[in-house]
Amino acid sequence: MLISHGCSLLCSRNAFSIPKSIQATVILLENLHVILEKTPRDDIRAEVLPMLYNALESTTPQVQVRACGILSVG
Repeated sequence: MLISHGCSLLCSRNAFSIPKSIQATVILLENLHVILEKTPRDDIRAEVLPMLYNALESTTPQVQVRACGILSVG
């Protein structure tokens, strides 16, 4: 299934901003590489990085660990 750049960013932004289960956030973070591949650089800076920063500031250890794992892969 192909997702346009705009839809993938919009869907991920909405998913990060609504209340959800911890597992849903972890799954989004595990698949962040797909979002990064399909998102223009300016949108990454404006939209994706703030979502990642919020995950790092989460009070949930599982979310923080996954976010830190993303940063360590580089």
